[in-house]
Amino acid sequence: MDARPDPLISLRHVGKSFKDGQVRALEDISFDVRDGEFISLVGPSGCGKTTLLRLINGLIAADEGMVRVNGAPPQPGPDLAMVFQSARLLPWRTVAGNIEFALALRGLEKNEQRERARARAAAQASRERQRAREAAASEASTAQTAARDGAAAEETSAQAKGHSRN
Repeated sequence: MDARPDPLISLRHVGKSFKDGQVRALEDISFDVRDGEFISLVGPSGCGKTTLLRLINGLIAADEGMVRVNGAPPQPGPDLAMVFQSARLLPWRTVAGNIEFALALRGLEKNEQRERARARAAAQASRERQRAREAAASEASTAQTAARDGAAAEETSAQAKGHSRN
């Protein structure tokens, strides 16, 4: 009898392909992660680390094999998370769709998701417009300063030429 507790994460003979099977990202991956264990996925860019994490998180499905988290197929939700190397959105969703997805994971009703997503997207758009206005004002100010400095330099140069003739 195995005295070890059931694994929190279990993968058995997992495979995943992309581009209609032309790109084999993962092949025959099997391992368990038990409570208290710490694992690292190490490998060069493009070797399948992120694909494996997305399978475990339930963001994509395996083409073959079995993935289990706490004994069940993984489902995206508040109890599973993945931190990307850079901020990421679900590229197939709109901004509002990404916000709605997060709100759905919190269990909000569809109408509430839509209302909150629209409000947050509008607030973000407003902040971005304000940043753009501030950036444009800063560029205009920099251009004016450069023009003033250039004019002053030309005047100084002209004065210096006038003194050298005397």
